[in-house]
Amino acid sequence: FFKAFLGSLSPLPILGNLLLGNLKRLTSLMSEGKSGSLLYFSRDKRFVVKTITGREFDAFIGVLSAYYDYIRSNPHTLLIRFYGLYEMELPNGKSLYFTIMGNVFETKVKVNQRYDIKGSTVGRSALRAGAKNSHQLSSVCLKDNDLTFKFLLSTQMRRDLVVQIASDSNWLGQHGLIDYSLLIGIHYVDDCKSCDIVFRNNDSKREKEKAREMRNYWWRSRFQQEFGGMIANLSFDNQPVLIFVGIIDLFTVYDTRKRAERCIKILGGAPAKGLSVMPPIRYSQRYINTVCENVFGDQRWTVATRQVEDELEEVVL
Repeated sequence: FFKAFLGSLSPLPILGNLLLGNLKRLTSLMSEGKSGSLLYFSRDKRFVVKTITGREFDAFIGVLSAYYDYIRSNPHTLLIRFYGLYEMELPNGKSLYFTIMGNVFETKVKVNQRYDIKGSTVGRSALRAGAKNSHQLSSVCLKDNDLTFKFLLSTQMRRDLVVQIASDSNWLGQHGLIDYSLLIGIHYVDDCKSCDIVFRNNDSKREKEKAREMRNYWWRSRFQQEFGGMIANLSFDNQPVLIFVGIIDLFTVYDTRKRAERCIKILGGAPAKGLSVMPPIRYSQRYINTVCENVFGDQRWTVATRQVEDELEEVVL
C-alpha cells in the first residue's frame, strides 16, 4: 500500500514548491472550495491533499491517537482515512497546514452527482430557487435541502451502514467534534454502459470483475465492494445507481469561538435546531437521525434521537 502511496502521490514536489515559495504553481495544481481550502488530487485520484486551518491541525493532533485506535478497531468505518499531516513554515514566516487523505470517490466510473449532508437546514441549499434537481447537475456539490429522495439499499446493507454511521458519529461527538458531513457520490448506470455488469445478478463476468477489484483494492470496506461503492436504488423511480459515501471534515472543535457563532446566529433569528453549529453530542444525535432516516430511510434511530433532543434545551451555548 505504501509503495502505491509513494508512486501515486509523492509529497516532494509539493514540499519543494512550498519551500521555494512557488505558491502560484502549487495553486494551479489545486481547486479552491467554498471553505477556502485548496484540494490537490493525485494523478490516479486515490489520494487528496487538502489545506487546513491551524485550529483543525491542533484538533487533529489532539485526537490523533484515539483516531488511530478507532480506525484500527473499525475497519469498515466511514471516517475518511488520513495518511499524512504536515506543517510547513513559508518564507514569509507563516505556517501552512495540510493533510494527505484517501479519496471518497476513488473509482473508475464517473461520479455524476455529489451531496454534502450535515443534518442541518440553515444555509444548506446549493440549488437556486426554482431550479430542478437533474442527473446532469454534476458541477455543484448539493446540500441537505437539495436532497429530495432516499437511497434504497438491501436490508442487510442498510442495517450495517446505519449502525456504522451511528458508531462513527458517536465517536466524533465524544471527542467534541462538530460540522462533519456525509459526502455522497452518485453514478447513474445509464451514463456508463461499460459497468452494467455490476447490476447483472449471478453473472460470471461480474464475479470476475469483483474478484479483480478485491485483489487490487484489498483495503476497501464492505461499503466499497462495487467499483468502490454500493448498489442502491433511488426512491422516486427505483433506478439502480452506484453510491460512494464517506464522512469528511472531521476536525472542527466546539470551542468558545463556535459557541459565540451559535449565539450570534440565534440572536439574529436563525432557528437553533437548523444551525450547523451545535454542541457535539446534540450534533451527533441530529446527524444520525437525519442521515439514517432522511437519506437511507431507516427509522430505527428516530425515537431515541428525539428523546435525547427533548431533554436538551432549545438553545445550548
